[in-house]
Amino acid sequence: MGIGAYSLLFISFLGIVLFTLLIIGPIDKFGNKFGLIDYPNSRKQHFKPRSRIGGMALVFALFPITLVILLSKSSSANELMLLIAWSSFLIYLVGLSEDIFKLSPILRLMMQTSVAIYAWSNGLRLPNEVFVNNLISPEFVSFLNLLVTCTLLVAITNAINWLDGLDGLASGISCIFFVHMSIVCFFSGFYALGISSLFLLATSFGFLLKNSYPSIILMGDGGSYFLGYSLVAISIALIKFTQIYDYSFSVEKFLHYFSPILIFLLPSLDMFLVIISRIFGGNSPFLPDRRHFHYRLLDSGLSYENTINLIYSLYFLSVIICGLFYDFRLSLIITNIIVSGSLFFMVRIFNSKEEFSRLK
Repeated sequence: MGIGAYSLLFISFLGIVLFTLLIIGPIDKFGNKFGLIDYPNSRKQHFKPRSRIGGMALVFALFPITLVILLSKSSSANELMLLIAWSSFLIYLVGLSEDIFKLSPILRLMMQTSVAIYAWSNGLRLPNEVFVNNLISPEFVSFLNLLVTCTLLVAITNAINWLDGLDGLASGISCIFFVHMSIVCFFSGFYALGISSLFLLATSFGFLLKNSYPSIILMGDGGSYFLGYSLVAISIALIKFTQIYDYSFSVEKFLHYFSPILIFLLPSLDMFLVIISRIFGGNSPFLPDRRHFHYRLLDSGLSYENTINLIYSLYFLSVIICGLFYDFRLSLIITNIIVSGSLFFMVRIFNSKEEFSRLK
């Protein structure tokens, strides 16, 4: 890709950010008008009713992604990205249904699993070579692939959803992940994945500007499902397109090959510990409570802003480490630091101006 192509991508990035900012207002009014509101309670941190369908603004990023893919030459990467875009929209509809109708946890899980199976059956899967060794019969490889891929899709989608307990937490962490994925994909020559990650970063960043504490709108389950699924789906695609020339096992090869998925270790670990603590406490694993890491930090006395900043820092550090596992290039790490730092500096500037405007 030349300078002209990157310039066009930068302009597209700014356009998506601006469009996301502009569309949040009408979506917020729509949610308020039709009673799609999330009300404060003893568990939640926001103190005023907020529209809970803000995720609708995030989904509009699928349009430029689809347009770019359709205008590009046909390839396996483009076909896979179209599948990811379509299945991401389906998972968004599952979350939107929860935002509107309040579905049971089991029904939501079944619907998520159905979308994951659909995506797997159409090509979104880990390479079969990952599961082939002397201990596994070839007859079970496809079943094992289905099981692992769908578990990753559903589990990480919910892990990101469970992060959405504080203003700007899920959207900010998604920005950290998308920055990393965009840079890794462009550095590795996977341009279809890189462009998709960049456009999703743009809409996540635009939403973060309005979702940071104190937020004016919430992404709801629709938004968090959409971001979580898009993140893990692109990670699986990155693994699929990463070539393996030697299938012998070693720790170094494992960390390199699965680093796109290992970036989700922190949210997955938090979800796992919460589920275990609920079960051992005699409660349903689906029962909402304040056992999540972000709530524990707040309850320990840490301020709202410091809690967000600490979690951002931990996730950014984990992304940098995983980036080194995937491609030990100093330029990749420096680019990640510069881009992430610039974006979050702009969030600070934007929020400062918003706060000044409210005070006036």
